Amino acid sequence: MKIKMVDEELMITQFLVKPSYSKVLIAIGSTKGNFSTIVKYVKLPKSSVHNIIKRLVREGLVIESKGIDARMRFYKLTEKGEIIYKAILRRITGKSGRLSKTDIITVLDKIKSECI
Repeated sequence: MKIKMVDEELMITQFLVKPSYSKVLIAIGSTKGNFSTIVKYVKLPKSSVHNIIKRLVREGLVIESKGIDARMRFYKLTEKGEIIYKAILRRITGKSGRLSKTDIITVLDKIKSECI
């Protein structure tokens, strides 16, 4: 159990020093998870968001599914991703539940100053 907690803390720390990763993870966990919505919230170039999401999928934090239209992609947090999501929210807001649209923007704006 202690090893699992250390691994989680290490991953949380990794995300907190990479604000863009934290922002994308928070956007995925707090929205419907479609690509354009994620890009809208995180305010990063589409190519950057795409590369971050690919890495999150590779690390087992996010799963990708296709929409009705083959070009549409949706993203959802895995159990591991949910743990990191909640931990980041707890560090920034003191809460670990879902966020309202206003709260998402506030948290994403706060991430840059809190993470570095």
